[in-house]
Amino acid sequence: MKTFNWKRAGEKRFNLAVLVFALVATLGFTACGNSGGGSSGVAATVPAGVTPCTGCPGNMGYLTSALGQSVDAFFRYDIELGLDFFMDVNVINQYAQYGNMLPGYGAGSVVATGVMNVVKPSPSCPVLPLGSYTVQTIGTGTWGGVDGRFFTVQLNITGPVQLQGELLGHVSPAIPAAVDHGGKSYPYRFMGYYFRLNGPFGVCYLDTLLQ
Repeated sequence: MKTFNWKRAGEKRFNLAVLVFALVATLGFTACGNSGGGSSGVAATVPAGVTPCTGCPGNMGYLTSALGQSVDAFFRYDIELGLDFFMDVNVINQYAQYGNMLPGYGAGSVVATGVMNVVKPSPSCPVLPLGSYTVQTIGTGTWGGVDGRFFTVQLNITGPVQLQGELLGHVSPAIPAAVDHGGKSYPYRFMGYYFRLNGPFGVCYLDTLLQ
């Protein structure tokens, strides 16, 4: 009678377990590598409507987007500012690889592009001409100083008149997503502290956008 070899059976089960573990680990590492375009870490999902950052320093990747809106006494929007932020992809991946950071967290230099829509006169800046303005950071700003989502940027704002702005704030998750006047959605809303606008009319403070 043939004796069953328990030792050999145990070795086969062990080898099979090792093989399955190795296969799962390989697939997991491959998925992580592909999600960052060849880099380690987890790249943020780019919402529809975000375009590549023209004229940005090299190796800049999408970080997050945020929207600020102010309303009149009847809760009708009068001014809104939407920005897409970009940061060095190596910094983004450095933070994302730990798996415990929400999209938009990071610490480093940022650039931003976006749009400011002046839909109707605002009590915060009644002399600001109506219309759509394109927005671009002047040089680079900073992200992550006071907390993971704090930022400060200098802005060049071009439209019916030429403006410059200084914006200090942070972003908070928008649930549901924030939507601007043109229908673009944003995963975050601006919160915070300070938005000064300089133009041919003088100085306005649009802190009401940072609700």
